[in-house]
Amino acid sequence: MLTTVVGAWIGVKLCLLPFLRTPLRLDTTPSSLFADTASLARRARLQNRLGLLIAILVLGFAASRFETSLVLGLAVLFGIFFGAVIERGQICFTSAARDLWTTGRTRIAYGILLGMVVACLGTFGAIALGAAPKIFWMGPNAALGGLLFGIGIVLAGGCETGWMYRAMEGQVHFWVVGIGNVIDGTLVAIFWDELGGALALPYPRINLLESLGAGTGLLLSLAGLILAMLLVYLNARRFTVREGLAR
Repeated sequence: MLTTVVGAWIGVKLCLLPFLRTPLRLDTTPSSLFADTASLARRARLQNRLGLLIAILVLGFAASRFETSLVLGLAVLFGIFFGAVIERGQICFTSAARDLWTTGRTRIAYGILLGMVVACLGTFGAIALGAAPKIFWMGPNAALGGLLFGIGIVLAGGCETGWMYRAMEGQVHFWVVGIGNVIDGTLVAIFWDELGGALALPYPRINLLESLGAGTGLLLSLAGLILAMLLVYLNARRFTVREGLAR
């Protein structure tokens, strides 16, 4: 997470370079797209009906998957719920990390960190009830992956969640981002033997619940998230002080 934030800072600095800054042209002439209010109303009604129809079809598909597998049916329902939540909440790791360095806005960053607290407690409870933990390698893969992820999401303008709902909102740029996301994931899978053998597999899988004890491991994880919230708050204070001096 730390290297992702650092990567986002690098991405912001890259975006400020002259050859990456798109010149803005302001025009006081009203757009013809919003001139016909009746057409806008008809379009809104059509979109509502199409959305309702698609929702019914998707729920029907989810119900049919339950006949094949309970897990698959639940996965489809979770996907529907997750997509609706990220769109309505406009949840995006890009905004959370980028805004820390551009505007000092913290709402999304706090929301994601609080979500991680809930996920941490939920995962701890599931493991306590007998679920097998999924532990990954702690090596250069984590640091390098976080750094590249932070840079990439800022340059692309969207993360794993952000590009999906923005693409469905009609922002064509994010269709390209989504295609690039799929291509990158495919390339990682193809070259995993080489990349994993060098950056991940030789390094240990660290389970804090085993190495430090269940209670201590949980408290250390929560303390790290609380520290992250404190750092977000202190970073936002820089912008508040700067605005006060400007006045």
